[in-house]
Amino acid sequence: MEKRGLSVLDITKKIIILYGISSAMSFLHLYSIYHRDLKPENILLNEDFYPFIGDFGLSKSNRNYFGVSDSESGLKGTQIYFAPEVWENYEYGEKSDVYSFGMMIYEIFNGTRPEKIQIKGFKPNLNEIVITPKIKEMITNCLSPAPSDRPDFKDIIKIFESEEFISEFESTFNEDEYKNYVQFIKNSKKEFKESLPIKPVKVFTDLFYEHAIKLFIDDKKEDSAKFCK
Repeated sequence: MEKRGLSVLDITKKIIILYGISSAMSFLHLYSIYHRDLKPENILLNEDFYPFIGDFGLSKSNRNYFGVSDSESGLKGTQIYFAPEVWENYEYGEKSDVYSFGMMIYEIFNGTRPEKIQIKGFKPNLNEIVITPKIKEMITNCLSPAPSDRPDFKDIIKIFESEEFISEFESTFNEDEYKNYVQFIKNSKKEFKESLPIKPVKVFTDLFYEHAIKLFIDDKKEDSAKFCK
């Protein structure tokens, strides 16, 4: 099968993209917002290959910021990325997004997605992929069948930022480029937090789209982005 989309990028760009996605997802989960359709096709890239999460049509908040009922049920999203708990009892949560993220990591490094839907969870053969031990561990943990065994995005970010994670890459990895991007994200988060009112919950709906670009969540910048296919 032909290698797809993000798999053709160099290792530095891949890690930058994964870090940016996990950072944005951590922000969403901070406000109990679940994307529910996280997949490569919903990641847009700008000219620097910085990621933007798009397509929030299936997103859901358990805090009802948007005046939407949480009683909605049924299977939502792209089935190949469904976590086992979604198949079993239609339960969506933070860890369901983490499972989808694990599928994305696998696809980015393998270049293909599983051809068959795995209702009880996908168990990839990671020996077929050239990846570092930390990335292999991250994929395995994110794809754990039990939601409680999966990390949250805050934990994933810590791994991405750790020297142990960075030190596993070979000389082809551009450490300076990666660390500059990490700092860029941190600065953007700081600016965003400083711009929020004292009680962000009550005004979150109004502020979300105004500031989302700083957190790489922009569904309307298609003219300056590339779809990942």
